[in-house]
Amino acid sequence: MVMWQAHVRKIVLTRGVNLKVPSVTIDETLNRGLNFFGTATLAILATSTIHGFELPYGTAHRIAEIAFGLSAAASIVWYLSGRNRYRRSVAPLIFMMIALLAKLGGGLGSYGRIFPVGADLGITFLLVVTMAVWVWQFLTVRK
Repeated sequence: MVMWQAHVRKIVLTRGVNLKVPSVTIDETLNRGLNFFGTATLAILATSTIHGFELPYGTAHRIAEIAFGLSAAASIVWYLSGRNRYRRSVAPLIFMMIALLAKLGGGLGSYGRIFPVGADLGITFLLVVTMAVWVWQFLTVRK
């Protein structure tokens, strides 16, 4: 053992820190990373709903922002409940698709066209790129 590792071990043992690590397989760890990527990116993009409520686009836009935020919240609840984070699942992709449909529906209701403009354009682009990377990773890490 290196000197600093022995010192850290001594500190951990004398202070009674419990370093229990959950028993997971390599596949479960890969699944957790993929599920976290989709869920965390959607949650970060959902912070845009705060900005979306300040814009005076109308009721359809506000409903779309609420649906976008709820899809991110549902994704977080799914990720944190039980052992879902360790399972190979398409749930993060489904939540991202719901969020994308909310953004596109909000654009249709607010502007009369499905192509988003303004701040929604950037969020939609990042969501599509995230979905593409997620699908690529999901197909690459097959069982």
